[in-house]
Amino acid sequence: MAKFNTATTIATMIETADKADASLAVQMETLVAEFGESPLLPMKDGGLNGNAFREGSKLETQQADADRIGLPLDKAQSLAAIRAALNTHRATLYQTYQIAYFGLETIKPTKPAEPKEKTEAELVRDALKDEREALQIGAKNARNEAKIKRAESTIASASGDKDKAGELKREAESFSELAKGCSDRAKEITEDLAESKEGDKKAKLIDKLIAVRDEIKAAKVLDGDINAMTITEILEYLV
Repeated sequence: MAKFNTATTIATMIETADKADASLAVQMETLVAEFGESPLLPMKDGGLNGNAFREGSKLETQQADADRIGLPLDKAQSLAAIRAALNTHRATLYQTYQIAYFGLETIKPTKPAEPKEKTEAELVRDALKDEREALQIGAKNARNEAKIKRAESTIASASGDKDKAGELKREAESFSELAKGCSDRAKEITEDLAESKEGDKKAKLIDKLIAVRDEIKAAKVLDGDINAMTITEILEYLV
């Protein structure tokens, strides 16, 4: 096996990146064979700290980082030289090689989107949606119970038990009324939700219009009181 040469490796990696005539990941395998995978990762994941090997850094600092990543000092210095040379040739070129070998999610993981804080109106809508869902389930269950009671009433009537048949029929009617009440309320909530969303849209549009009005006012491009002008008049004046 040929002896590893830092200068030759730097030249080869720069040429590869410039000409794209070979896989960057394949070139990284040369470094993996010499240094192992872990030192090639970002510092937070156990890789080399490039700052520890900056020009003028103390030997003790370099040695400490070499020990941290599990490399002899000379190898850590060699890796640091490669990293610095690549980034001098093109900013973040070393990171480009890292991504080619380890993958984007390992080197630059996607940050999870921060949960958006809900407005009071949105919280109210969420509560209404939960209530609507409960009502819809309640209506379905009540309709099923009404069907069962009607069937039982029919059986009781066929058996000659008129009193029981009448009682079961009344129970069926009660469940039907309950189902209707739940359904009607669920429909009302649906209408309330639609109105609430429409109100939110209008409120946001009003805020945007006020912001634009204030911007135009601050620019001092209109004569007269902007508050007394319609949107059409403002547009005509600006045009």
